[in-house]
Amino acid sequence: MRIAVQIGHVNGKAGAAYEEETLKLVFPHVVQRLKDSGQSVTTFDGSLQNEDGRWQYDFDVAVFLHCDSYAVTNSGYSIGYWEEEHPGSEKLARVMKDVYSAASGLPFVGYNITVGEHHYYGNRRFTHRTKCVLIELGFVSNPTERKFLQTNSQILAYAVADSISLYLGRPAEKTPSKEEDGMLYEGDGKKFVFEDCYVARYNYFLHTRGESKEITFTLTSHETQIPKTSDGQDLHGHKVHNLQDVAAYSKTLTKGSYVLECDSDSSIHWAMREVPK
Repeated sequence: MRIAVQIGHVNGKAGAAYEEETLKLVFPHVVQRLKDSGQSVTTFDGSLQNEDGRWQYDFDVAVFLHCDSYAVTNSGYSIGYWEEEHPGSEKLARVMKDVYSAASGLPFVGYNITVGEHHYYGNRRFTHRTKCVLIELGFVSNPTERKFLQTNSQILAYAVADSISLYLGRPAEKTPSKEEDGMLYEGDGKKFVFEDCYVARYNYFLHTRGESKEITFTLTSHETQIPKTSDGQDLHGHKVHNLQDVAAYSKTLTKGSYVLECDSDSSIHWAMREVPK
């Protein structure tokens, strides 16, 4: 299948503050993930807006990547599509909503929430048979959400790419199973231990509720065994601790897997997620 991926605003009309820098983190992961799944990918940037022709590009799917901006308290993502001009786009948009919601945990603001999102100029550059969707990944005007988008750019990019593959009936290669990309472990307590932590191949994200201080984590079977701390990122009633740098202090990893210990000052609810790098 032939997929077009556009990174909005770059080399085109200026976007919101922090939008380009955030999109530049997400965009390459979307492209690579689609290529890994066997898709043929062509990239576009904001200069697409300056082209005069209409309906000149013919693809199976086109996705336009953007970030939203308004108040510092706004949160969530939205999706735009123009079903009348590109039949089938609504189905793709709904698949993308389901996958992105599960991956991001962000609230869904809605479909076609503005005229610009509904009738985005990019739609006019692609043939009517091309399924076109625009996704506003989140609010970069919200400092907490902006940090979340940038820190978790790979996970969010994979969600966008995998939703396209799912729509096309071609699951992405290396797509994590439920056991890999779901909550691997879940429970309550002050201390929790994760056996077989493959830090060279996976990123680890700890979702917690109820802690009053930082979480301390240690690769106990690692030769250095240096404790590290994380105060997490607030996200809709819980915190997310990005533990993907648990081995950053070591130049080499001498073992395939390690034991990861996490400690809290009080009993909390926790869940660990493992995502392939």
